[in-house]
Amino acid sequence: MPSRSGRVLALHRPLWFVWDPAGIVIALFAWVLVFGLLVAVLTSISQWVGLLSLMGLTEGVWFTGLFGMCLWCHVVVLTSNPGTVPFKLKGLPPVEAEDQSDDEVEEIEEEMPLNEYEECEDDGSLLIYCDECEIYRPTRATHCHTCERCIVLQDHHCPWVNNCVGIGNQKAFLLMLLYVTATSVQAALLVLMQYAMCSRGKYTCGLQNDQFPGKLGGWILAAAAVFGIFCSLMLTMELYNIYQDPLFTLIADQIAARRGGDKSTSRLERHLSVICGTDGMRASWVFPPPERRALHDMEIVQGFRCRPDDKYYVHMAAKRARFFLYEGMSGTASMSTNFSSLSNFDFAGVHENMLDDMFCV
Repeated sequence: MPSRSGRVLALHRPLWFVWDPAGIVIALFAWVLVFGLLVAVLTSISQWVGLLSLMGLTEGVWFTGLFGMCLWCHVVVLTSNPGTVPFKLKGLPPVEAEDQSDDEVEEIEEEMPLNEYEECEDDGSLLIYCDECEIYRPTRATHCHTCERCIVLQDHHCPWVNNCVGIGNQKAFLLMLLYVTATSVQAALLVLMQYAMCSRGKYTCGLQNDQFPGKLGGWILAAAAVFGIFCSLMLTMELYNIYQDPLFTLIADQIAARRGGDKSTSRLERHLSVICGTDGMRASWVFPPPERRALHDMEIVQGFRCRPDDKYYVHMAAKRARFFLYEGMSGTASMSTNFSSLSNFDFAGVHENMLDDMFCV
């Protein structure tokens, strides 16, 4: 599902890549830093106790595993669709200026004043028109000018992963912050342990030349401090915002009502379950690949009845959208429409040819 602008490439339906030169350079720089830290840690272990010793082998395997998880999470965030609203979720533009007088346009724009729109609860039934994408999108979606798409539950656009962070990859992003923090803490503890134990060996303790851990240990300690502090603070802010966001509460309540309850024991666990796509905490939370969600759960989360990897369902949803927009909004187009009312229409006899171009991709 490539972007019309050519900036976004989907190599395969689950995969995604943003062709942003600055983001690509920053993401590659992040890999250079991570691999540099890994080489420095393994070199330090080799100089300390030797990589083939029991302690050295244990430390080396542990660090390599943590670094591997960091890179795995980074790749998943970078190549995952963050939750884009399909381009073909189209309808009539909200205002046809050439067909209406100024008075009529004013009357239409007053149908939903800004203060009422801001106070409107996002229950997944309200769609608004995006002038950039020229599509209708749920209010929980935000347009990203770098990805040039509307992203469902967008958190932010992160240049370090060259992608938006949204409902499609936020789980992997949180895990990346967690694993980078854990790796940084472990690297710092390694250097401090080397410094504390060096007096028992043949080295002079210190962070200078001819000392141990030496300048290499000082570089590891500095890098671990920078990465660890930055990622731990960002992880804390992310979890706090997720905990406080009432939209996650609403979505969790709707999913629980459909399932007949949920297994979460806390508010944060419920909100994280929405992001991770599970009913309560599971062992799969520690791995970055997203869970496969039930179709109805996905509809609740994304706020529209359209799934790009289900062509039959997509076509039926497209029929509903086009029929409603032609029949329910003729002459009175507005900046929003209630999508939940689409299920009240009978689509028998709707002309197929008029809807052939209405696939969500």
